[in-house]
Amino acid sequence: MMRLSRNIVFIGLFATTLSISCKKESDQPENPASSKALTMRDSIESGPKETTVLPDDFHEMYNNLSTDGIGVIVAEESFGLGDKVIILDNEQKPVTTIVLEDEKQILRLQCLDEDSQYYTVNWKNSPALVAKEPGKIKLETWNEHILNICCIDFDEKTNPLREFPDDDSKTIAKEKDELYMPVEVKGEWLRVSWGHQENEKSAWIKWRNEKGIILELFYFA
Repeated sequence: MMRLSRNIVFIGLFATTLSISCKKESDQPENPASSKALTMRDSIESGPKETTVLPDDFHEMYNNLSTDGIGVIVAEESFGLGDKVIILDNEQKPVTTIVLEDEKQILRLQCLDEDSQYYTVNWKNSPALVAKEPGKIKLETWNEHILNICCIDFDEKTNPLREFPDDDSKTIAKEKDELYMPVEVKGEWLRVSWGHQENEKSAWIKWRNEKGIILELFYFA
């Protein structure tokens, strides 16, 4: 009988100790860092509500680029099909995800500014943020960008080819069915070349003014 009583007392003490221990743990204040990490993780996992799949022909958008800002955000060579770029608002909350699903889709975003972590881009005529991801996306200056496209077209009546980068220089006739490829930039002037290698020609043309790019840009031949 004595042995049974001792066992009951021991079990009672153990249960009381366990109850006090659990109460102490539940009374401890919540770790703010842990809570913040959970909130950030939930936000990332929920992601943007909208997904933007770039159309096969983004020609019109790229030929309405203003040259305001510092350049253009482009995809690196390692950026593959199915890769994504997340557009964020000024509070770093996801707005939309840009997805490339075809080899003829190209990523080009007008870049207004940058800091150590983000590019500020023009998204649907409003400023937005894109996180810097080295090896995935990069910034090209306007001069670099115009030299990296395939070829250009132009209206020879309002913006003719010229022998030298000067408004008073001799004009050069535009040749039909030729590809005019960017070669060199000098201020608002762009030197282009065309023709076969053994008979290559070159001339100068204005590529930008105070409103933006005044040439038609082609990213594929």
